[in-house]
Amino acid sequence: MRPFAAIRGVARIAFAALKAVLSLAVAAVLWLSLKIVGVFDASAELEFNRAYERRVLLGDADMYDLYMADSCIDRQIVSRVRKIFGHQLCLDVARILPDDDFGRIYADLDFVELVYEVEEAFGIDLSDVCPLFGTVRVTSELVQYKILERHGRVVQPPPDDTFAAALESHRAYN
Repeated sequence: MRPFAAIRGVARIAFAALKAVLSLAVAAVLWLSLKIVGVFDASAELEFNRAYERRVLLGDADMYDLYMADSCIDRQIVSRVRKIFGHQLCLDVARILPDDDFGRIYADLDFVELVYEVEEAFGIDLSDVCPLFGTVRVTSELVQYKILERHGRVVQPPPDDTFAAALESHRAYN
């Protein structure tokens, strides 16, 4: 009986080792597939954090003059949207740039609170265009568009406009 007990003990150890190896293999395949799909890509967040820490602090006026002077977006809208992004994402507002793509950087982030705060700040409804959120620039364009729309003064945005392209692809998708 002793030889069978020893074999049984070795078989249990081998089975436990095989189970652990298979678990690691399944986890590796799952992680790799999520990385390929882009769900678990921490490199964008890591890259952003490195750049963010090295940025020069820019006030609203300086940031607007450097990055948004050629846009037709109201300065106050950009400033308020930038502050909302900073508050919701717990970031220093002076380091946020208009084209930081937070939808890509924080792929798992839920923008519901950010959308709600923007709606409250400007008195507009964004429920039809929530998927467009991601950057300060696009959000500011969206807010200005919605404000002009509410007052009946909507003009067609230029064809090269970032928001216009996003809005058209959103409308085509829905």
